Amino acid sequence: AGEQLKITPPIVNFFDHVGQCQLINQYGPAEAHVVTEMKLAGTASDWPKLPPIGRPIPNNQVYILDSHLQLVPPGVLGEIYIEGVALARGYKNRPVQSAERFIPNPLSTEPGGRLYRTGDRARYQANGNIEFIGRVDRQVKIRGYRIEPGEIEVALNTHSLVQESVVLATEGDSSERLLIAYVVSRTALATETELRTHLQGLLPDYMVPSVFVLIDRIPLSPNGKVDHKALPPIDPAIRTPVENFVAPRTEEEQIIAAVWQEVLKLKQVGIHHNFFNLGGNSLLIVQVERKLRTQFEHQLTVTDLFQYPTIYHLANYIVQCQKEKVGIDSSIKDRIRKQKTALSRKAKSGRKK
Repeated sequence: AGEQLKITPPIVNFFDHVGQCQLINQYGPAEAHVVTEMKLAGTASDWPKLPPIGRPIPNNQVYILDSHLQLVPPGVLGEIYIEGVALARGYKNRPVQSAERFIPNPLSTEPGGRLYRTGDRARYQANGNIEFIGRVDRQVKIRGYRIEPGEIEVALNTHSLVQESVVLATEGDSSERLLIAYVVSRTALATETELRTHLQGLLPDYMVPSVFVLIDRIPLSPNGKVDHKALPPIDPAIRTPVENFVAPRTEEEQIIAAVWQEVLKLKQVGIHHNFFNLGGNSLLIVQVERKLRTQFEHQLTVTDLFQYPTIYHLANYIVQCQKEKVGIDSSIKDRIRKQKTALSRKAKSGRKK
């Protein structure tokens, strides 16, 4: 009950080959001991990679509440609050922290009822089980969206090639922060494209990480929890994916690439990389449109940039538009020339008469 249970291949192998043995997933912070449990049934290979923490055990109650201490409906994220005989009285010689964490129970009809605010995020499943997501203090805000890294980790871990994962946000202003996913693969290595496509089918675009990093293992602290500070640092300026990298070749591609590198703060970009997969968004695409406006005769629009999100396709579009413009200009010039010739002949004919 001290750390989130993850069903790894060794666990599956053990329970698939050992009979008369049951795995029980429990949840309980130090301030309350165990308060929920779920018995995993059936074949171990069919168990979810991150099993729910189940339901409250007797003499304890678990609520998932919003910021106004109101119950949330199934599927909606909230914070876990605990009530019952398992609760501690408070923190010894720490009255201020005790008052912050052990609060009066607004849902209780009996006087003196207390709740412990765990700081853990979760949601009710449709069947009544509780799905643990992660810590409240890990919530980040990026470009106006509040994001739960734990929710992304849950989605990532459903990929067949992912053993476990950790998602972090880079430091900085909300408009410039990026999500980075550290992934431990199983025997076969998962590619960034596979992982990104998998998440795009499960999460909104703003929750899909800009960077995926494959690592051998998730570093742990002495008490067995994920040591986020020990994860390898990533320089956002070199986050361009190595796979499918093709350097700009034509003048148009080089101009667009230079603008992307400036706006996205990247050291290099490939012509087949997607602007939005590199950390681009609707605010940054407006900057790109303004900068490209002075570079090409054809006036690009923001809609064009959304429609052609790679350098290769955008450059081809620009070249095609310029050819069409040249063709139109030539047609107009040819028509004017013919009109002048006709007028000249008519004038000469008039003078002969």
